[in-house]
Amino acid sequence: MESRNPSTENRWQVDMYDVSNAFDALCNITKNAERTCALAPFGPKTLSLAMCLFALAAEQAAKEPVHAFYTQPRRYALNYTSGIKLVAGEPDIKAYCVKIDGRNLYKI
Repeated sequence: MESRNPSTENRWQVDMYDVSNAFDALCNITKNAERTCALAPFGPKTLSLAMCLFALAAEQAAKEPVHAFYTQPRRYALNYTSGIKLVAGEPDIKAYCVKIDGRNLYKI
């Protein structure tokens, strides 16, 4: 995680597939949910996942509620998406572990 603008503490660049880094950025920006926030996940689903995990972790840590707003388009373009990404002819599928042996991996 790196600051894109050294004069600002609330802008961070994270890889779109790095859920852990996105979660950590939210923790840093909000000082571990001590600062209130409302989240609007525009972008990849992995960043939406990080935001939802952050909201759940804040709730479990008895912090102020973190509101996550997700927009729903009225309609999609017919060619919005088709199929899945292939790498060397094989599906490129990603999975993210959020719990192990009943323990949440994302905590504040």
